[in-house]
Amino acid sequence: ATMTHCIFQDSMDLIWIGTSNGLDQWDGSQIRNYPGIQSDSIKLSKIWTITAGKQNTLWITANLEQGTSLVSLNLETQQFSPVNITYRGSALHPTFVQYDPAGFLWLGCYKEGIFQYKPSTDSLVHIPEAEEDSTESPNHRVLSLKADSTGKIWISDAYQGLYCYDEEKEVLQAQELKNTSGEEILLLYMDSDPDGDFWFLGYQSELYTLNPYTMDLKLVLDGDPGLVNLNSQGSLKVDSKGRIWFGIAHGLEMYNPASESLTSYESKNYASYPVRDILIDAQENILVATNEGVKILYDKVTKIETLNEFSDSIIKKAGWITSMVRSGPDYWIGTCNTGLIRFNSEEKS
Repeated sequence: ATMTHCIFQDSMDLIWIGTSNGLDQWDGSQIRNYPGIQSDSIKLSKIWTITAGKQNTLWITANLEQGTSLVSLNLETQQFSPVNITYRGSALHPTFVQYDPAGFLWLGCYKEGIFQYKPSTDSLVHIPEAEEDSTESPNHRVLSLKADSTGKIWISDAYQGLYCYDEEKEVLQAQELKNTSGEEILLLYMDSDPDGDFWFLGYQSELYTLNPYTMDLKLVLDGDPGLVNLNSQGSLKVDSKGRIWFGIAHGLEMYNPASESLTSYESKNYASYPVRDILIDAQENILVATNEGVKILYDKVTKIETLNEFSDSIIKKAGWITSMVRSGPDYWIGTCNTGLIRFNSEEKS
């Protein structure tokens, strides 16, 4: 499928793409598809997040038949393994995973909360909010996790706001952030710049910067309601030059703090695309996960193209791709304007 949800680059500079139909790997010239856990007859569908651990292992949160699960991929054996983790007698269903250099995984679960899971010992620790009722955990949607220059962990949660992890007490300290009108602000996607400041994309596509040491919050750009939707789009990344790349409902935008300028990278050839995730690769190219596949904005030349070689020409004529199924050399493609298309990848027709 070309509908992509997340992008990750490993230590070998391979690009891993989470789609609605499994996992793709791009080595810079060709795509390899990992359709799922065939040995166990378990279909790997929508992939939420990807991270790399030790011992040549990728960790993935994905939709399986039994719900959202944590899955490992051994890169040497090319084998997927679902990881069954339980908490209080029930299976965990994480939608967020990120590897910590200390050897464990951070997991974000909608109902159960936030956890640290150590694969080597199969041990699980629930990380509660400091003032949390022990009998009932609030709903969570972890979007970003970053360490500041002192190693302190910060977590942005779409439902609960910004947390700082107190390692000594093993609790999450909620950070109460308010705008100039005294209204509480929920900050979504987060990244840090070369100076150590955090940048956030808000619910209405507004852009904030936060000094994590002084907790000085500044509104940099006003937004527009409806341009960020947690179910379909939104992301933010900072490049090595300190430029802020963020994705909203109508495409990719870049804010340059040095010149205080905003640049829009909407497509000129066809309908603009909702952005689901952004990756800045080792060559400083911008990879964007969208409904129509992965778009690439090359750093050396201002050029955007679609990773799938045939998608651009189809989208120009047929409108957004809504779904895609592959059968041998044939792709069956549902489009907004032209209905069903069959594309033969061998004959390019």
